[in-house]
Amino acid sequence: MKGERVILDSGHRVRAETYGDQTSLTIEVTEREDTGNYKMVLQNEAGEATASVKIKVVDIPDPPDAPLVPEVGGDWCSMTWEPPKYDGGSPILGYFIERKKKQSSRWMRLNFDLIKETSFEPKKMIEGVPYEVRIFAVNAIGVSKPSEPSKAFTPLAVTSEPTMLVVDDVTDNTVTVKWRPPETIGAAGLDGYLVEYCIEGSNDWKVSNKELTEKTKYTITGLTPESKILVRVRAINKAGASPPRTLQHAVLVKEVVEPPKIRVPRHLKQTYTRKVGEAVNLVVPFQGKPRPKVTWMKEGQPIEPSHVSIRNTDCDSIIFIRKAERTHSGKYDMTVQVENHVDTAIIDIQIVDLPGPPQSVTIEDIWGRNVALVWTPPKDSGNAQ
Repeated sequence: MKGERVILDSGHRVRAETYGDQTSLTIEVTEREDTGNYKMVLQNEAGEATASVKIKVVDIPDPPDAPLVPEVGGDWCSMTWEPPKYDGGSPILGYFIERKKKQSSRWMRLNFDLIKETSFEPKKMIEGVPYEVRIFAVNAIGVSKPSEPSKAFTPLAVTSEPTMLVVDDVTDNTVTVKWRPPETIGAAGLDGYLVEYCIEGSNDWKVSNKELTEKTKYTITGLTPESKILVRVRAINKAGASPPRTLQHAVLVKEVVEPPKIRVPRHLKQTYTRKVGEAVNLVVPFQGKPRPKVTWMKEGQPIEPSHVSIRNTDCDSIIFIRKAERTHSGKYDMTVQVENHVDTAIIDIQIVDLPGPPQSVTIEDIWGRNVALVWTPPKDSGNAQ
């Protein structure tokens, strides 16, 4: 008997048979449930005797559950799993690992020596290609059936760090930096950049842009004047954040005075000539910090805005005349000032027209078929030289 269950000689798969002075227990096609203690009881008029035998049925292990893939790199992943719920009655000796491309049906064995742990890092995968992995458990009896495949995963790598990070501009409460894209981007692409800063001497990095910026130039605002900050930039894609590119030196948050300088274009270094009725559109670049104050004068007098339109930006001044007249001719004085620093330039504009007719035309001589004429210049030269 096994437990409270009596084994009869009439059983089909499990039966007990007695022959004279001996008895036998037969189990055909053993199953896991056959494992256990079996008790034999002999009885006659004189009493009772018992004996027991322990039977252990061993098998290949159950397959482990589908493995997990918690981390993925550019050509690798990490995978973990739990031992099978049933070891087949024999200790687990190790595991075999297989992988395949998701669209393929061909599995490839990754190890030929058993792995004792319940974790593994497959390598040499192709970035951007989806894969699946599965596991076999092994005991002294044999190899289990394969586990269910893991969820599909795609090896993706973060980009390399951004390059050539430099300070572009500084004011009393802002710092503008610019950089160039990473040298290596990969299959995951590039979603944008994250700009961080911290006060010099601390390691408390703060994210400046709550949303990724796709541009390679960014202004950090709301800074404390006279503070010193470090700035770093990371490139972001589907695989995560790249290593940071950090400024080599801290930046002092203080506007630097840069004396103004007018950069007169070459074509304006000589007299600029246009015909009456044509448009005049001149752009004169300049530099200086903080933003320079720009003024224009014509022949020493303020310019009438209704006649000449002037627009100033941080880096240039534009003088615009929609329909030029001869009265627009003259020398225009441009002055750019930053605090006590001043730079000036003169733009000479000449608006020309057709000349008037010649004056006092007379016949001086006639000979044969020829006539000699003399005249005086026109009173109106058309404002030309």
